[in-house]
Amino acid sequence: MKIKNDVDLKQKLNRSSFFDIGMKYKTDKVFIHHYERLYEKYLSQYRDTSVRLLEIGLGCDMVQAIGASALTWREYLGYKAEIHILEIDIECGEKWYSTIGKQMNISMHYGNQENIAFLEHFKSQMKKFDIIIDDGGHTMNQQRISLTFLSPLVLAGGLYIIEDLETSYRRVYGGQYLNSSTTIGMIKMFVDDIQSDMPIKTIPVSARIFSFEVGDGICFLTMKAII
Repeated sequence: MKIKNDVDLKQKLNRSSFFDIGMKYKTDKVFIHHYERLYEKYLSQYRDTSVRLLEIGLGCDMVQAIGASALTWREYLGYKAEIHILEIDIECGEKWYSTIGKQMNISMHYGNQENIAFLEHFKSQMKKFDIIIDDGGHTMNQQRISLTFLSPLVLAGGLYIIEDLETSYRRVYGGQYLNSSTTIGMIKMFVDDIQSDMPIKTIPVSARIFSFEVGDGICFLTMKAII
């Protein structure tokens, strides 16, 4: 038993970092956005476990890096992890799945992340996840609607992660500086809403949020059980 434990420890110590793996697959999570420190902080506990992860967005708009984050998750989290991708572009998704995704045991799902009827159906068909990551279309409607309707799929103690928060300042995505209707504006309201003495919850989904951390362009929400 000691020999096996020593081998396991050595393997863990020699594992590549999120940064190194992300650079290998050229995911923008690393070489553009530099999310690696926060991903390492929050997701390292899930490595080599049977974690269930759902990411919105395969990256079909990034011709040279389609599926880069999916491959990063597979190598970073290990073969035990269940990795699911929700993508709107069926043609792109199926082409990638047939050539790469199937071999990597990554599950594909198709639908629009701001279509409430679809999200309700999707939610009814899926088991709960430890982690959901929104790296989809980045518009205010997409980010806010996805959080509202998919966050109940996150297990208590699990994470809901929103990437590309910089779009809250870009009009083409529906963003605007100091506008409370943006995703950043919503997150600001969470500061009050998650306090137990707050008499009125301005954002209903905040009732499920235990805590959150905001970095440059990204937010990690730690979820609690539905009350």
